[in-house]
Amino acid sequence: MIYVLLLLLSFLFIIAYIIFDNNLFSPVVVIIEAFIFSTLCAIYNKSEWNFSLSGVTILTIVSFIVFAMIFAAFGKAIVYKKYPERGKSINIYNNIIKVGFSKTMIIFVFGIIVCILYFKDVYTIGVNYGSSNGISDIISNYRAAVSYGFSDDSISLFPKIGYKIITISSYIYMYIFINNFFATKTWKNILFLFPILPFIICTFISAGRYNLLKFAVSILYIYYFLFLKWRNRKIIFTPKTIIKLFFSLIIVLCLFYFTKKLVGRNSSDFNLVSYVTYYSGGSIPLFDLFLKDMPEKSAIFGKETFYAIINFISKVFNIDSLNYIPHKEFRSSGGIVIGNVYTFLRSYIYDFGFFGAGILVSISSYLYSYIFYDLIYKLKRNNYDNPIDLRIVLFSYITFGFVFSFVNEEFYGSVLSVNTLIMIVFSFLIRFYLVGKKEIIYYKSRLNLQEKMCIKD
Repeated sequence: MIYVLLLLLSFLFIIAYIIFDNNLFSPVVVIIEAFIFSTLCAIYNKSEWNFSLSGVTILTIVSFIVFAMIFAAFGKAIVYKKYPERGKSINIYNNIIKVGFSKTMIIFVFGIIVCILYFKDVYTIGVNYGSSNGISDIISNYRAAVSYGFSDDSISLFPKIGYKIITISSYIYMYIFINNFFATKTWKNILFLFPILPFIICTFISAGRYNLLKFAVSILYIYYFLFLKWRNRKIIFTPKTIIKLFFSLIIVLCLFYFTKKLVGRNSSDFNLVSYVTYYSGGSIPLFDLFLKDMPEKSAIFGKETFYAIINFISKVFNIDSLNYIPHKEFRSSGGIVIGNVYTFLRSYIYDFGFFGAGILVSISSYLYSYIFYDLIYKLKRNNYDNPIDLRIVLFSYITFGFVFSFVNEEFYGSVLSVNTLIMIVFSFLIRFYLVGKKEIIYYKSRLNLQEKMCIKD
């Protein structure tokens, strides 16, 4: 039956690709791409996991994706109505972004300090929880202690806040680097990649690679939007472009595999393909097992869907009954434990049933599609009043909400959170620090000069 799912998903992909302007980056198209990838990974492990999808599972997945397509198309249609003259050519002016060397070095040094303090806390927790035969074991101990509630210790406030700062600053510096690459066509702006290094190091120290996967996805979207901004035309997805995207995916997956020991994943003896397909292919068979045997519904409203909001309420108002570990139950297939991720649909159905899940899918699909196409046409029709366009940065930051929907629910559980609000505030503060009033005046003067030259021509 899984081959039937693959066939239906492929058919939906063709339809979505046509409806959404032949755009492989359109949110709902990406969701289908991700589910196709996950299905292929599950097929690779089919004989070992010994599973068989039910017709109900296939119908559920396909139906909700169709539902997502309908509301995504509605969001796109609203944007088209908003910009009736979207096809007209207009003048967009772009400039290299200038950031002082000292400012960049201060961000870099701050990031190094955060890494040192973060590692100090990780080391303390890891050593206290278990054996310490090397850094990898310490990080593994830390992950088990914190992630599964085996320890009351946690990261101190300063490195915790500092990590948020270096995270969003990495998104901004990647924006600057790609923008200046378009402006100069050279790699001489490589200095702007230095502040990203502490973020990468600190993410490994925190025993997680997920934030790096999110960052990798954001790079693609930052490049995509800046391509539109600089070239004033959409990317044509030729076979050459698709091959480049495919090899980019291969590179990311290879890095995901070869860095497993850096985050304390020492127990796995899988090869590269088995490792990637194990992590990427289990969600659909697990979702099938969930539909066949649903756990008893929790008394907590939206327990799985709105975890971030519930966790915030629990901490602010000190409500112990709302303090719980968000991890779902592990399940086995064919005598092999294949994980505890169930696609984004599991949380919706568990908390609100099929009808409620339909409402949640329609809202998220509409919002992502509307924001995506609205940003495209805003980039085509007007010049931003700041050299660092936070609209691009922030949308790229929340793309994980739909890109990783084949693994887990992210939009309501992570994107709609206090943490996202904090990141938005930090992004404005960091931009204000990097690009002050003097730089903005220079930027606007350059725009005015370019506009006058264009008029004379």
